Amino acid sequence: MPGALDIANQYTTAQSIAADTYTSTVNGTGVDFNDHGPEVTCTVNVSDVSGTSPTLDVKLQESSDDSNYTDIYGATVTQVTASDVDYRITVYNRSESYVSAVGTIAGTSPSFDVGVVLQARKTSY
Repeated sequence: MPGALDIANQYTTAQSIAADTYTSTVNGTGVDFNDHGPEVTCTVNVSDVSGTSPTLDVKLQESSDDSNYTDIYGATVTQVTASDVDYRITVYNRSESYVSAVGTIAGTSPSFDVGVVLQARKTSY
């Protein structure tokens, strides 16, 4: 079909924060988007939340060397406080090769079953 998207070949999709149960702040794995455009989509999937007043704040950071990360301006997801939710943001201003998610967890005895996936379109394929 002409003009159809070939997601498997035109995009890179990777976990930054592996789906698991987290009770404290988690730094995700950096994803190399070197040969991709500046647009990155972040999907946060939360299946279960417990604790007293639990909160999860997810932001994206970037790095040229997969070691020293800085925040991407405006790349924050709506604060998560409930179970069975998906949040998605797309940022258009990435300028470094690597992107990572950071999940900051707060509250009294907080627990989040969460995973974070990043996706970007390749510039050549």
